[in-house]
Amino acid sequence: MFIRKILQFGAGMLLSGILLSSISGCSPTGSSAQAPSPERNSTMVASQQNETIGAPKVTRQVLLQIEKKAALHPEVIVQADDGGFIIAGGIDAIKQGWAAKTDAEGKVLWHYFRDLQEEDKEGLKSQLVARPHFTGAVAMPDGSIFLCGNMPHNFRSDAPTVFLTHLDANGQLLSEKYFIPEKGINKGVKPRFSGCVRWGDGFAVVGETTGPYIQTTKPVASHIGERWYWVLMFDGAGEKRWEKYIPVSLRHNINISQFPHVANSNLMFSAGGDSDTEIFSISETGEIVAKNIIKGGYQFVRPVVSDGILQLSGRRPGRKSTNWPETDSWVVVTLDEKLNEIHSTQEGLENFYGYEFRMPDQSIASIGEKKHKFGQRYTSRVVHVDQMLQNERYVELPHNRRPFGVAGDMAANSTKTPNEFVVVRQLMVVIDGKVPDDIPADFKVGAELDFIQIQ
Repeated sequence: MFIRKILQFGAGMLLSGILLSSISGCSPTGSSAQAPSPERNSTMVASQQNETIGAPKVTRQVLLQIEKKAALHPEVIVQADDGGFIIAGGIDAIKQGWAAKTDAEGKVLWHYFRDLQEEDKEGLKSQLVARPHFTGAVAMPDGSIFLCGNMPHNFRSDAPTVFLTHLDANGQLLSEKYFIPEKGINKGVKPRFSGCVRWGDGFAVVGETTGPYIQTTKPVASHIGERWYWVLMFDGAGEKRWEKYIPVSLRHNINISQFPHVANSNLMFSAGGDSDTEIFSISETGEIVAKNIIKGGYQFVRPVVSDGILQLSGRRPGRKSTNWPETDSWVVVTLDEKLNEIHSTQEGLENFYGYEFRMPDQSIASIGEKKHKFGQRYTSRVVHVDQMLQNERYVELPHNRRPFGVAGDMAANSTKTPNEFVVVRQLMVVIDGKVPDDIPADFKVGAELDFIQIQ
């Protein structure tokens, strides 16, 4: 075990405010004038000093807001070929799906709101969580954008609940299609789209679907019927080429990673929980090239530059065994093309967060949130770790600090600029344990873009 040294650096960061203009149906609008930009500070903390490990640094920040003071719930951010960014998710306060495009600097170009139709609203059992939301975005070479999304969980049982939205380069709606799986029709457990990714000259969507309940005297969890991973391949115009149903082998509840990616021309995705993870490699023709089940909770590490290396990042369950160390610390597993484990690296670091990127030098950038040790607040961090998981340096992003509110939902991705990442974080206000109807004037709510450079 190495001895960790802590170095602290003061880092002044300037917040550039970009106000989204008023909401008007589903029409895109331009950005408005910049808001005041109060100064804020952050702290960079480095563990064992190592000149080969660069410290993350926040280079700029952009505040995203809509006219109504409402927290934006980002679920995905991707960079388009023109250098701009597509952000997508939903907004609870106005019960709408939401997407926006910015330029390379974070200036908003347009936004799009996906409302519920009147017939949709009538079919909901409750209006409390009644909003559609986007879980994935694909930026195409022609500038158009595909967004995969889901209707609310409590949507009526006789209607399709997953959809694909196609926008042009200016954020105007081109088309929207609903999908009903051929397998797994269960009125109690809705099919879901978990994410989508550009693939070849088209794109893929990954989701799940569940069959009818099975009558049994066993615990309720066993009532769920047969389950499938649902994979769909589309061409560049959004026409479906094929769809595939892969039986779920895991017995416990699954959570498909929202971040499918392409490696060696194949679609890679993972699903599972803390105890086991199922991983897949699928060809462009829909053939399962490889699959495996790994002990522990993992997801694929996404390469910043395509390098042909397959890795998982996560945690193995601690247990008393010669083969299994009694620890749940961070593990990086290297796989062969058949998804068999050929090497694993495990050290005492505990900085697995949820967005893992492999740098060109094989070091790892980890981005996500960690519960603050003194309370229920979550600290947003960008961590840079060497190949052996022995040395780390990180920047902690401000949280729960007036006038910025509390950081909640977030998404992250690498950019086309070498060694740069972009993080989009929800900014919300919680007073006395709830979101107030009237937000104080000095609180900023919406979302924030943080541009991170690793030295």
